[in-house]
Amino acid sequence: MRVTADNQDALLDGFYRLESDGHGGPFRWTGPSRAFRIRVAIDRRLDFQGALILLGSESKLNLSNIQCNVDGTDVELEQNSKTYPYKYSFRLPRRRSPAPTLFEFITRETISPIRFGAVVDDRKLGVIFSELVLTRLP
Repeated sequence: MRVTADNQDALLDGFYRLESDGHGGPFRWTGPSRAFRIRVAIDRRLDFQGALILLGSESKLNLSNIQCNVDGTDVELEQNSKTYPYKYSFRLPRRRSPAPTLFEFITRETISPIRFGAVVDDRKLGVIFSELVLTRLP
């Protein structure tokens, strides 16, 4: 299962409007808060591997220090790539309940591009979200 930046139904809060890169690929900046949340329906009685794909950040701290919480439980993220695109993997804990799964990711900080003087943009930006990929394990 893939939740991409253009999947408005799964993206709950902590996201700005949909944008696209120079090749038409969808992305969303996160913000204005440090947290962004995604909800999906998957059968958590089975084992799943997750991958969070980010395209960048105005802050290097955000790319090296992201927290993940799944249904109220802290889950360790492993940073698999320190260059574009940035990939973080994790294992989902099993659960008996059929309720939707809530992912909350928390960045270290949000930054206004105005701080750098290059852009007139008063948003508080976290990271550039591309997709969340959930893969069932054998």
